[in-house]
Amino acid sequence: MRVREKAPRTLILTHLRNSAENYKAVQRHGRGLWNLCSPLNGRPFFDHRLYVQENMTQDLLGQVEMRPGQDLKWFSTSGALDDSTLPPIYHSSLHDHVSIAQLGFVRPGMKVFVLGGGNGNHCLFNTFQSLVEIKDEHQEALYALIPLPAVYFSSRVYDPVGYIRNPNEYSAYLAGMFHGRHVNIGGYRITVDGRLLPDGSDGAPAVNLHWFTSFQNMFASPFFPGLRGRAIKV
Repeated sequence: MRVREKAPRTLILTHLRNSAENYKAVQRHGRGLWNLCSPLNGRPFFDHRLYVQENMTQDLLGQVEMRPGQDLKWFSTSGALDDSTLPPIYHSSLHDHVSIAQLGFVRPGMKVFVLGGGNGNHCLFNTFQSLVEIKDEHQEALYALIPLPAVYFSSRVYDPVGYIRNPNEYSAYLAGMFHGRHVNIGGYRITVDGRLLPDGSDGAPAVNLHWFTSFQNMFASPFFPGLRGRAIKV
């Protein structure tokens, strides 16, 4: 995607928790990203914002601005956007649960997603995987940006930077998807702070996974051309 091409930017925060080691920082950064306004025009920074809730009775964002049709808080038991599993409070009822994808939140034309909040190697990975598969169905490229300060990891990931620079769930999944079966939209590439990792595939990169070790590096990337040289506090 050329940076001159105007594609809607979507923020997705998955399964914020009160139990992760760095949960307070992740919640603070998540709220900061949600409330972020453009220094250029003062408007909300993201065209769309989504909070994927783990528990419908607990809202860890709470009292944030919600724009009808542009923002959404919705339950997904796994973190996947196409998960229609009933919330636990409805298990004894005849309710049907509609997934985020079924609500049309991830529509054709929505290509750039900033992901955070969830466990990086579990529920957030489920969000990413579902995005890849939804965009495969749309036959559109995907640009997924993940800033590490907005993510927590399970206890088995002791070094998040080392985790993202080495083979992990994300790279294994992408390799299996593109090498193991036919897909509609080409290959993939993975970068860390803009530097290409060697475990991408040949061909046009239909899936672009961009890890950032800081918000500063993310906002200095070509995805935010109007912000270069501007200090953005999250």
